[in-house]
Amino acid sequence: MRLTPVSDRVLVKLDPFEETFGASTLVRPDIAKDKPQWGEALATGRKVTTVNPGERVFVPWATGADFKISGRLHVFVRERDILAVEA
Repeated sequence: MRLTPVSDRVLVKLDPFEETFGASTLVRPDIAKDKPQWGEALATGRKVTTVNPGERVFVPWATGADFKISGRLHVFVRERDILAVEA
């Protein structure tokens, strides 16, 4: 499936939320929905100027429309809602 964001939207593939405790890693999906998450910008709309596909972005969880593709969580967000771009 090919999705192209419109206007100022960015398609982001979210990283799985994990917490590390010593040598073990716990996946906590119940907490993940309340915290901002890192993800990869897969595609951008024509009006997006600060984010390019392939860059890692930090997005608030409650923003945008989320859905799954092949078991991975994706979200459409507005460019202005992105909190940071990894340098």
